[in-house]
Amino acid sequence: MAASEKLLDNVKVHLGESLKRDLQDLAMADDRKVSDYIRMVLEYHVYGAQRRIQYRDGTGAEWGDEGRFGSNRGE
Repeated sequence: MAASEKLLDNVKVHLGESLKRDLQDLAMADDRKVSDYIRMVLEYHVYGAQRRIQYRDGTGAEWGDEGRFGSNRGE
């Protein structure tokens, strides 16, 4: 996600009490709101997967260059 990208979409996720509490604790320890912490974790997961796929395939191509997963992301 580009730093200037507007955050317009919402996603509702059903969590168990312990997972919610653990996310709250981690967010607090990182001095973030829970929503910001979850967004950060998702970005690490999605864009980290992008890099692992590129490394595995040896393409070195940008995410959008392969025609998968939308436009160039993860900068």
